[in-house]
Amino acid sequence: MTIDQSIADLAAEPAIEADQTIDGGVKAFVESALWVLASPAAEADPMNAPAAISDVIGTTDAEILGRFDRTGGVDFLPLDGAYRVLGHSGDQAAPEAVMVEVAAPMTISSGTRWLFVGGVITWTDDGWQISSIKPTETGQPTSGATHLGDFTDEDRLAVLTGLGWTAFANGRR
Repeated sequence: MTIDQSIADLAAEPAIEADQTIDGGVKAFVESALWVLASPAAEADPMNAPAAISDVIGTTDAEILGRFDRTGGVDFLPLDGAYRVLGHSGDQAAPEAVMVEVAAPMTISSGTRWLFVGGVITWTDDGWQISSIKPTETGQPTSGATHLGDFTDEDRLAVLTGLGWTAFANGRR
């Protein structure tokens, strides 16, 4: 699966192109999360950024994203991490929703930390839209690695808890 990392540079809401498949849902989730967390538009107007990408996002999640610390800008690098699909609803060939979790490094003014960004993306008449999203803490690599390809076995155990993690096809390295 390939992700368009340049979405984080957009000052306006992105046009996410993805088909109604599980992979399409993952792609749309990651690109939407990237934009709503790290774009100049989200930094300039964090309280309204979630509504720009989704008509179905929960109000609590939108408020969490609105309060997310973007001081000095955010550099969210999902391509340096991994993702996993936790489940889906509906037909596997054309799911109605996909639950996704991404583990990736995020840099803000206070430094770089690995985070989980998880949630659900729902298929609507307008295509994929995030219905829930939440950044949460995870363990940190003991080596200080900021790219999955540099992880030691201990780093993988600390950061990528659980099963089913997949590196992005166009990950950097």
